Amino acid sequence: MDIQNIARTVVARMTGVVFLGHPTCRNKDCLRISVQYPMDTFQTAFTLRMFPTFIHPFLALLLPSRRRLWKHKKQAEAILTPLIEKHREKSSTGNDEIGSLLDWMLDNAAGDEAAPTEMTSRQLILTLASIHTTALAITHALFDLCAHPEYLEPLRQEIEEVTKDYPGVDFLHQGLPRLEKLDSFLAESQRFHPPVLSKPCADHSQSTPC
Repeated sequence: MDIQNIARTVVARMTGVVFLGHPTCRNKDCLRISVQYPMDTFQTAFTLRMFPTFIHPFLALLLPSRRRLWKHKKQAEAILTPLIEKHREKSSTGNDEIGSLLDWMLDNAAGDEAAPTEMTSRQLILTLASIHTTALAITHALFDLCAHPEYLEPLRQEIEEVTKDYPGVDFLHQGLPRLEKLDSFLAESQRFHPPVLSKPCADHSQSTPC
């Protein structure tokens, strides 16, 4: 089972609620773009960095990953344009309720920032920092739970106690800070499994980061 792929989908849906709201957060094309756009961006960047900078403009035209990025942006713009138009209609009628990050960005946009093409680029940039790092942290945490099943029951008990004391919306505002064991477990998991090492170890036989 590809846990990381499942984690990416879950995180993409979670961030989609914040970025674009319902029901766009469950749009299959939107979820796919949120996951694939960062992957194709990094693949394009890594490939270009293998060659001199003066040939980057020409080489980029030949890269399949770069062509996929252009396709992702066109598809994302087709999804966001109706949302932008809907927001403008609400604003014109005096309904300034902010339901998503997109609404806030449109309300605070200056100049051409609210144009569909520009806003699409900004939304896609947000996926670079929000999807894969979080999904990787969840994946490592699940692997660590499998490697150390003795932590399952204490974490489960803590979650059950906190959710019982702080049901519903209260859990988000007051319950989450009380999950001290879970917070400690996640922090240690990420300490042992950083997404990127700052520098390689001099002794390559070492299995831990320098």
